[in-house]
Amino acid sequence: MSVGRPRDAALATAIREYELRAARYWTFESVEVREEPGRSTGPEEVRRREGERLLERCGASAHVVACDERGALMDSRRFALFLQEARERAQDV
Repeated sequence: MSVGRPRDAALATAIREYELRAARYWTFESVEVREEPGRSTGPEEVRRREGERLLERCGASAHVVACDERGALMDSRRFALFLQEARERAQDV
């Protein structure tokens, strides 16, 4: 899931490539929610509204992972293991 589409063409290409590769190993669905215009509200309100949109699109049983530089660090191998374990439990991520 993501908020809006990448503005950088190279990043959009890299994301599409990752999605194609990921789909080989597990059921994969990319979901985009509308980006909140920030002209008339502050950044906290923008994040709140976008967060609500993201949560509305999640399944009730989904394990939600937010990628944030302040969060727990997982290298590529650990993240792959995390996804594999979720798949083995038939849990949406």
